[in-house]
Amino acid sequence: HEPATTAVEMNKTLSSPNPEDGSYTITLDAYAKGNSNQGQTEVTGTDVVIVVDHSDSMNNTMGDDTRYSKAVEAINAFIAEADDSESDHRIAIVRAGHGTGNSETAAYNGATATKSSSITGATDDYFKSVKTQSADISSALTTMGGETTVTGYVQQTFNTVQTLLNNRSDTSRNAIVIFLSDGKMHGHTSGQADETSRC
Repeated sequence: HEPATTAVEMNKTLSSPNPEDGSYTITLDAYAKGNSNQGQTEVTGTDVVIVVDHSDSMNNTMGDDTRYSKAVEAINAFIAEADDSESDHRIAIVRAGHGTGNSETAAYNGATATKSSSITGATDDYFKSVKTQSADISSALTTMGGETTVTGYVQQTFNTVQTLLNNRSDTSRNAIVIFLSDGKMHGHTSGQADETSRC
C-alpha cells in the first residue's frame, strides 16, 4: 500500500521590495499532482431561499411594471446565472406573510403553497434544482403572483426560512437567504418597518 500523496501542491513566493514605493509582490501557485483520481474537487451546490414580499405595496408600479413583476424578473435572471454554473444549486421560494389564513407565510413546492404552520419534517421538496426543476420554480412564482396580496412581517417569515434550512437532509450544503422587498411591508408596526428596511 503506497502512502497517500498530497493532491494539491502550493508554492508561495515573496518578491524583493520595490525600491520606489517599498511594495512587495506575493505570488501563489497551486497545481494538482499525484494519481489521476487525485486533485479532483467536488463541486457542491448552494441552497438559496428567496423570500418575496407579497404585501399590497408590491403591486405599485415601478417603471413600466409592478414591483412584484420586477422582483420576479430579478429572480429569473438569478436562476439563469445559477444554471450556467457547474454546481447544482437549489432554490426555495417563500412568500412573506404574517398571522393565519391567507395572510400566513408560505413555502412553495411547485405550484402548491404550504403555510408555515403546516411545514413539518423534511423540507427538501421545497428546494428545487435550477438545472432540472426550474419549471417548478416558475410555477411557484406564477402561483404567488395570482394570489391575493398578504400582510408581510419579518419575524414569522424568517422563522419559516429557518425551519426550511434546518430540516434539509443535507445541512452541510451552503445556504443563503435573499429577501426581495420594497421595504414597505403592509400592516406592520413601526418597529417592524425599521426591521424590514434594514434587511
